[in-house]
Amino acid sequence: MILYGTVAFAVVYMLWYHVLGIGYLSADEYLKDMDPAYVRVRPPDEAIFGVIKTYHSPYYNPRGDVTPWKEALETETPAV
Repeated sequence: MILYGTVAFAVVYMLWYHVLGIGYLSADEYLKDMDPAYVRVRPPDEAIFGVIKTYHSPYYNPRGDVTPWKEALETETPAV
């Protein structure tokens, strides 16, 4: 019985905080604590059908993966 309750809680939690975005995540709560005037603003292209948010990994970078090797290649000048 406890297993079913745990699974139900997990489903509701995921829907409330991550899928629908109704509740504040811990990063938003932190920003609210640091700045009482903080208001979460989402970009308009973040939601699919206005409800389901597109998922990006916390490590997502639109420039692609930035590794020390890639940074070294971008900053070094080739020898002539």
